[in-house]
Amino acid sequence: MLSKYMAGMSVLLGIIFIKFAEGPIQSSFMKTGTMFIVAGVVIFIAPSILKMIKKMKMNHFLTNGKSIKADVEGVFINYSIKLKGYGAWNTSTGQSPYKIKAEWYNPMTNQTHTFTSENLWIHSTIDLPSQIDVYIDEHNPKKYYMDCRFLGDSALTMPKMGKSAIIPMIFLEYSSICTLNLHLRLEYEQNLKK
Repeated sequence: MLSKYMAGMSVLLGIIFIKFAEGPIQSSFMKTGTMFIVAGVVIFIAPSILKMIKKMKMNHFLTNGKSIKADVEGVFINYSIKLKGYGAWNTSTGQSPYKIKAEWYNPMTNQTHTFTSENLWIHSTIDLPSQIDVYIDEHNPKKYYMDCRFLGDSALTMPKMGKSAIIPMIFLEYSSICTLNLHLRLEYEQNLKK
């Protein structure tokens, strides 16, 4: 949902740039407007493509991977992602997803392998079993899929941002474009007077 708003905002900015394109800055405004429109289309399509790739990877490992039981070591917060305005905050600056960490000892190679799940958007310690299914590539255990489907779709799907958080962003972007346009027009008029 957020990507659709961002895509729409990008296309809107592109149209505004193209609409205000005149004078000596017409070429750069036309290029910038076209760039925003292309970016909006890419932003609109990208989540669907990423979701399809993720599903293909999951299906590949479920059908071709070797199923193992890994011991659940715990759950940790992925601090590299922070979202503001999404659900309950679990950090001082926003909500970050959780990840499950599991280990498996391979008796054939005498090696212990550590696996982490994809980002989970609910704290899942209550529902966690002591072992979790992991599907690995037999030739390269670093390639794997940890099966967290038992947690449900809500745990695997990033929360949606409400429209109330997007409207101020659209207003700020539109006002910044108008300010830029006004600044460029004033500069253009001053150059004509010289």
